[in-house]
Order: sequence, then C-alpha cells, then structure tokens
Amino acid sequence: MIIKEHKEPPFPQDLEGRLMVVVIKRKYGSVLRCRSFATQKAELISKLITYNLDRKLNYFLLIFRGCTRASMYNLN
Repeated sequence: MIIKEHKEPPFPQDLEGRLMVVVIKRKYGSVLRCRSFATQKAELISKLITYNLDRKLNYFLLIFRGCTRASMYNLN
C-alpha cells in the first residue's frame, strides 16, 4: 500500500488571495462591463468594496444574533 504525502502549498498567502478572487468572481460576476481602463478599474474597486462591506455586515449580524440569543437565555 502506497501512502502519498500531503504537501502544503509553498505560499499560503498566495492561495488565500486566489481563493478570495474566486469568491468575488462567483458572487459578483467575472465580467467587467465597462469599456475604458479607468472605468474598468472603478468597477473592480466597487466590487471589492462591496465584497468587504458584505463580509463586515455578515460578521456584525453574526455577533448581534449571538448577543440577542445570550440575552434571551439570561432572562429565563
């Protein structure tokens, strides 16, 4: 029986960056619809800002839900 070694990626930060790009493409589309370079850049920046705001909002809602559940348990 041959056991294969599990190899770690050489640069984990690179893998994390690629994963973020894949998530953004899947969520907001992989096509830039603007024609000029300046407007494409603005569109890409707006997608990145939207992604960051979405993550922050989900994190805030997760904390808020946890606090409300904890306060409900303290009342009983």
